[in-house]
Amino acid sequence: MSNIVYIGPAESHPDVTEFPASEVISPRQVLVVSSGAFAVAGADQEGMVYFALENILGEVTEDYQVDETVQGARPQSGEYYEMALAAGQTIAKDDALTTDASGNLVALGAGENVIAYADEAVTTTGSAGSIRVYVK
Repeated sequence: MSNIVYIGPAESHPDVTEFPASEVISPRQVLVVSSGAFAVAGADQEGMVYFALENILGEVTEDYQVDETVQGARPQSGEYYEMALAAGQTIAKDDALTTDASGNLVALGAGENVIAYADEAVTTTGSAGSIRVYVK
């Protein structure tokens, strides 16, 4: 697991937007903007999403608290990120991923809204993990 969310490409910089957190947000979660604040994305989230970057005032494992300013990257084609993967997932390289109700990535399954694609094979069992993804 990397200690940063945005992986690359190195010559690019993510398109970052800042909003206050409407709830506790963990780096690597998928976010939406709701009423002028970032909120965790819902299940099979559609529309514009953002990826929560690491808390610049702390560590990548440190959550953003309510009303704290969150940096969210708007994913663009060709970018790679290290994102949160829900528990109980068996993901193969290049699998399409969507969101669960907690803003974590899961296999697309019966969902319709692809958020990103797996850049590695990962299996999570009893607890959530992380996965390197790319945006197509």
